Amino acid sequence: MEDVFPANPVFYFRASNISQRLEHFTATRFWHDLKALDYKKLAVKMGTPTEAYAGFQRKMAGFFSPENQMIFKALFGQEVAVAVYAGESANNFKAATPAEVQKLFTDMAGNIFIATRVGPQMKAAEAMAKLGGQFSKDIAMSTTPYKGKAINLITTKDGSITFGYVRLNDFVVMGVGEKAARLAIDVAAKSHKSLSQSESFLKRKRSFVDGADTAGFFELQAVSKFLQEQISEMAKARGHASPSARPSLRSRSNRHRVWRRSSLRAKAAIF
Repeated sequence: MEDVFPANPVFYFRASNISQRLEHFTATRFWHDLKALDYKKLAVKMGTPTEAYAGFQRKMAGFFSPENQMIFKALFGQEVAVAVYAGESANNFKAATPAEVQKLFTDMAGNIFIATRVGPQMKAAEAMAKLGGQFSKDIAMSTTPYKGKAINLITTKDGSITFGYVRLNDFVVMGVGEKAARLAIDVAAKSHKSLSQSESFLKRKRSFVDGADTAGFFELQAVSKFLQEQISEMAKARGHASPSARPSLRSRSNRHRVWRRSSLRAKAAIF
């Protein structure tokens, strides 16, 4: 997974054996009790219109159909990883219109990259289209070329949200917008450093438990710096003094959180 992500995320998490984990979870008493709840009665108490609840129920029944469960298992059943990047400091906190605010949050969501390992026979475009169609029929499918690769796009009819993904050998890399797919292609083309080539990541990887089902890390210092930049930008946009003179968020130089988990034990350490 680390070979398809760009270097320097502030958060990274990888999990394997997803199908086996889900099978174990759906066999638990908690899951059976959850399924047995009277959701219709709950919806009535919450004042949900009958038509809205019926429509939601139809969508959920279709999404959790045996066919879609097979698709979901093929897409996400082996190994999944998530990487979050700080991105550039927001410079448009004066945004006032709904469109400007939506663009700001869409740009922020575009810094969340997801990668999943799929089998060689998996037709990712067809699978993604089927899953997306379960939530809304008002979507449009398209592709855009980038460095000899085809980035697949799923866009709402009003154009408010675009979800992009690309197939790279046994991996599908996806995210809001085209950013995740483009950077994954850059990494594959050796024009951008990968996470697996990052010296800081290699140092942390030594702390991972061999054969663990999950592994990840969280950059406390980078997140603290990013949040302070955002606070400063918001203060400037609102005409206030920069908060740089105020007590800063507590940071710990060269420190981060790493966790590892196996089927038999869980460990956490701060370095």
